[in-house]
Amino acid sequence: MPNVSRKISQIWQNLSFQAKLFILLLTGAVVPVILATHSIVLVTEDFLLKSQENLLQKELLYFKEHLERVKEDYNTAAETLQKSVELIGIDLDDPAVVTSKSQVLHTLVRELVNTKFRPSFYALTDTKGRTVAQNIQVLADLEESENLLSPHIAPCAPKYRQVSLPVGINLSELPIVKDSIKQQRGLSGFELISTDLLKKLGLATQANIGYRAQKIENLPESKQPLAIGTYNTDGGQIGMLLIAVQPIKYNHRLVGLAIVGQLLNRDPQLVDDVTYGTGVATATIFAYDWRISVNVPNYSGKRALGTRVAREVAITALNQGKIFIGKTSVIGIPYRAAYHPIYDHQYHLHPLDAKPIGIYAVAEPETNIQKTLFTLAITGYGIGCGILCLTCIVALVIAKTFSSSIQRITEFAQLIGRGEQGIRLEEHRRQDEIGILERELNKMTIRIERNLEKVLAKELQIREQAQQLENALQQLQQTQAQIIESAKMASLEQLVAGVAHEINNPVNFIYANIGYAEEYLQNLISLLRLYQDHYPQTVGEIETASIEMDWEFVANDSPKLFQSMKKGAERIRQIVLLLKMFSRIDEAERKLVSLHDSIDSILELLQYRLQPTDHRPGIEVIREYGKLPLVDCYAGQLNQVFLSIITNAIDAIQDSPQISGLPWIRICTEQINADYVTIRIIDNGPGITENIKSRLFDPFFTTKPVGQGMGMGLAISYQVITQRHGGVLECISQPNEGTEFVITIPLQLSHSS
Repeated sequence: MPNVSRKISQIWQNLSFQAKLFILLLTGAVVPVILATHSIVLVTEDFLLKSQENLLQKELLYFKEHLERVKEDYNTAAETLQKSVELIGIDLDDPAVVTSKSQVLHTLVRELVNTKFRPSFYALTDTKGRTVAQNIQVLADLEESENLLSPHIAPCAPKYRQVSLPVGINLSELPIVKDSIKQQRGLSGFELISTDLLKKLGLATQANIGYRAQKIENLPESKQPLAIGTYNTDGGQIGMLLIAVQPIKYNHRLVGLAIVGQLLNRDPQLVDDVTYGTGVATATIFAYDWRISVNVPNYSGKRALGTRVAREVAITALNQGKIFIGKTSVIGIPYRAAYHPIYDHQYHLHPLDAKPIGIYAVAEPETNIQKTLFTLAITGYGIGCGILCLTCIVALVIAKTFSSSIQRITEFAQLIGRGEQGIRLEEHRRQDEIGILERELNKMTIRIERNLEKVLAKELQIREQAQQLENALQQLQQTQAQIIESAKMASLEQLVAGVAHEINNPVNFIYANIGYAEEYLQNLISLLRLYQDHYPQTVGEIETASIEMDWEFVANDSPKLFQSMKKGAERIRQIVLLLKMFSRIDEAERKLVSLHDSIDSILELLQYRLQPTDHRPGIEVIREYGKLPLVDCYAGQLNQVFLSIITNAIDAIQDSPQISGLPWIRICTEQINADYVTIRIIDNGPGITENIKSRLFDPFFTTKPVGQGMGMGLAISYQVITQRHGGVLECISQPNEGTEFVITIPLQLSHSS
């Protein structure tokens, strides 16, 4: 966007004065007309959309009232059936009575069809929900039921055919039946019915619509349906009932239920009644997000059964239980639709816990609104075009008149800008702004020519001085970094190598002679034991001295004492070797090295800081070493990096009293590809804030108290990794979440490193 603005600005600046004046005059005349027309279109569009939205609200209310009327009609039919059974006095829970009255019961359910809104099934059950009499009907022609009616033809009830099934179908699987038996009260409403129960009732074929194809290409995600399986429609085979249930009593005891209802799948009665009654373009009933009864056309002109509603509608109506009003598309025609959630009977029992099981919806086309807006826009823009043509002629004449003098001054300024000297603008005797501008431009040209030579000479001098300063600064920075790094590395390596050398000689002497000393002592002890064996009767003075010195203990403990001394000497020799390995003073500066050995040597040197003390717990070191080849590197410098990072981790842990759990440092190594290895050093210390992390690798920056740190450890480490080894050193940390240093270096140094 900034690039587009710059391009437009550049084009405008490059236009001539005549063109700019012409455009401004043209814009001043045409823009108000266009803005007025556009405002009228927007206001009209807003008014028409609000009117259509109010109409959809009314039609949605009619749909709701119509569903309530149908439900009341089914309630009345169920109550009539209930009263008929109670008047005759039949105990539906008594199998013998039911058998003897079977003909009467079947007559009741078959002849009771005089309702305003025709149900598709009647049933009588016992208290276990098993049918004792039933009248189940299905649509006679499923293919015909998918044909759309003309919007001006009054709908009529579809044709049904009766399903012959044995009694004993268990309807207690329906929650509304179970709740009616449990609470002994009449209930009504919508109910989802499983595929298995549909098969038992002979309604599975009518209910099985399946998922039908619908075009979703190039639609935004909000207009596409949710993934299949988001709602349990059993692959598009479940049914939705509008059902009424009334308890039947005999001698003040519940003996069964009277059930009246309609399977809504494919049945067009309700949606066609709503369309005809309100004049709304389309009406739809959904089981969850799946169309089961609809007079919305698909691309073949049939009812769009089995298609699914848009994601934004499903989320609003089904997940949030709210009304949704918005745009939709029917076979490519834009519609505005209103969707209302459908609840089952639980909404009347537990309204706060009830969840929507479907949607009913109405929709109106936006074509009329678009036609009105199009006509209005064409009229307004036509007037604007007429004004545009007239303005073009007038603006062209005015712009040409005013721009001639400006054009002459512009050409003179262009010559001056190209560096031509000695030219002057022809002055006229005009006293207006143009005449004054001509005279002042000539004076300015003379002054520019005089000052130009002075400016050029001064510029050359400043450039030479700036270049000298820049070169000196770069040289100073490089020299400073090299001196600091070289001094620290050299002094530390020499110190470590000197200490190792000084310790090594006496330790070698002790280690070399401790074996002889042990052998001599053992010989003396053996000789004394021979004396004991051959001269058991000793003089009193020897006996007393033997007791005072605890001869037996000394004889038995001496080998252990020499073993301990030998282990101590071996430990000192190991530390000397580690110090020599750390300093690398006796090895080539660049060579193939085992990183694991280097890290282990650093950890051994720092072992005294990792051990627990009276004032703090020990720090656990977790080694997670991968399989690494030997790495071509500057071993001494790399040891300095490991030492600096591990020492900082120890300092951070020991200086923080608020670490949860035992302190630890984890060191992980791995070969990330054929050319690079990575070493990660992680601790569970207090972490690092962002303002400190941004300066972590700056020279002389430290968070330690005065005298405890120079602020060079991580700065030199960063230089060693990035410049000497061509690698990467990163710090990943958040306050109270520990710190991780990630070192990535190549397996083979380049020749320039």
